[in-house]
Amino acid sequence: MFNIHFTGMTCDILQIAAVADDRVLNKYIIPSRPIPKAVQELTRITYSRGTLKSNGQAVEAVSQEEGISEFINFVCSMEKPIIVGHNIKAFDLPRLYDKCSDLEKVTFDTKVCAFLDTLMLFRGLYPDLGKHTQPFLIQSLLSETYAAHNALADVQALRKLVLKFTSQNQRKDYMYTPGDVMNQKDHDDVVAKNLVTISHLVGKGRALSTNMAHTIAASGLRYSHIALALKRGGVDGLAKVFREETQNGNPRVTKKGKAVAKKLAEVVQV
Repeated sequence: MFNIHFTGMTCDILQIAAVADDRVLNKYIIPSRPIPKAVQELTRITYSRGTLKSNGQAVEAVSQEEGISEFINFVCSMEKPIIVGHNIKAFDLPRLYDKCSDLEKVTFDTKVCAFLDTLMLFRGLYPDLGKHTQPFLIQSLLSETYAAHNALADVQALRKLVLKFTSQNQRKDYMYTPGDVMNQKDHDDVVAKNLVTISHLVGKGRALSTNMAHTIAASGLRYSHIALALKRGGVDGLAKVFREETQNGNPRVTKKGKAVAKKLAEVVQV
């Protein structure tokens, strides 16, 4: 199991921790850019005048390259490892792959047997909880609290949670391959490019909320697609595109397609 703390949506790593049987890896890593205040408050990690501190105490820290290398070596030293973590498919792994690419490091794809995102696991097994953040799961299922947002404490608590409340067969049902990770990363790259084309439509008093813009971009639609749909079919035409049923039976964007389409029709050039 592993956990990584980043400087935010960027790819600088602050702490990386992993546990395998009785082996433990815990590395604090020197950032190459300032740590946002919100991240400092969440992780209790600060960096000033060449000193990295955790909870106000100076800690030994290594470079980004050394920290990544130690993690890769830790993973590759095991036979057919399964990488487990919370919310890793959407967050940790894509950024870890980016960091490996930036540093021209060989990733661990060929060595890893499978990945398991415990956020997906617990959402599937405990849908009625309503909330599935790791601290909430620890409190709700284990009736415990812990030093959340410290990478090592996160890993140790998650290991206890997974072993106590899930079976091996249940975990197997939610595992996925390294290829799936790359597909997710490719998807995220497409979404980011689509978002750029509609970013001027997002914000307070504008046609789209941040969440709706992301939903539209994730559906594969760009500004040019929206403009074309409006040109061909007007508001009703765009609403129809938004309501298109996907393979899983959900609307492509939203069932309330006409309301969103009306707002877009006021600002999109056709």
